[in-house]
Amino acid sequence: MKTQKIKISVVLFILIAAGSACNLPSRQPEATVTPIEVQDVQPTDTQVPTPTDTEVPLPTVTALPTNVTTPTGGETEPERISFALGGTSAWVSGTLEAAGSYSYVLNAAKGQEMTVNLTAVPPFNGRLIIWGEDGTVLVSGMAETRFFSMALPVTQDYYIEIQAYPDQAVSYQLQVIIPPKGQSAVDDYQPLDSAACTSMFELMDTHSGLQTEQMQTLYQNPENDKTGIACGALAYGRLADIGDPEPMWHAVFAALEDAGWTMETDLGGSLGLTSWEVDFTKDSATCVVSNQIETQAAVEADGEDLPDLLVLSLACMTE
Repeated sequence: MKTQKIKISVVLFILIAAGSACNLPSRQPEATVTPIEVQDVQPTDTQVPTPTDTEVPLPTVTALPTNVTTPTGGETEPERISFALGGTSAWVSGTLEAAGSYSYVLNAAKGQEMTVNLTAVPPFNGRLIIWGEDGTVLVSGMAETRFFSMALPVTQDYYIEIQAYPDQAVSYQLQVIIPPKGQSAVDDYQPLDSAACTSMFELMDTHSGLQTEQMQTLYQNPENDKTGIACGALAYGRLADIGDPEPMWHAVFAALEDAGWTMETDLGGSLGLTSWEVDFTKDSATCVVSNQIETQAAVEADGEDLPDLLVLSLACMTE
């Protein structure tokens, strides 16, 4: 009968499906099949069993970390950073609203050294968060840092997120350096020891009179292209509040000389409201005092342009 054949097919299909869902090995020992004598059965409404939720077990799904595929806020996908052919570094820049964030992604190999340096305007108003595609966090938001450098543990995609603080918008420049495996892009200079770095921060904080933060940063010598890691301090203030900055600059210079540092730069009169660098040396160490005036008013906060800012940094290192 046609009805009997339909029933037998359905029963065999369910048995085959149940065997697959239980993850049985693909090769099984031969089994003896006993023919089943089929009796004449009249079709009824209940001949074909209704499937239930527990008849065929579903596979277990492991969720991926959400921060691997979606930047904070989930509004945009991370922007991929690509180096020029034969290049080892790349620059990106942007503007973030207060409490905003933006993510970048790039691929690097195990053992390659990755250096990331974030420059923010206003200073201090931004931080880095860095993690791998596998979920390993290299820099968390708790670190409150704008600098990172280390040999990478795994070949994979790495994500770099920039976060603005809640109180103010920020413009930024991000530099990423990844030289070939086995090479370093930051071995020309090393920062001073921890105690000396703290002393440089205290000197700047005391004699600049500006909002000051201890820092570790990337330093690139404009005269010889040497690159390394420096420590020291970063200070800034509004020009409208500072007035004439010359006395403040010379107070910092005098404090360095009192601490045994020798000025190597001929000032040649007034420094003026421009960008400049003044070098000091002591034994095998170098400290560079640099000044910048941020005048482009690139960032807006609550619809108003930020005032011009004076940014003074003290970067100290040894060769």
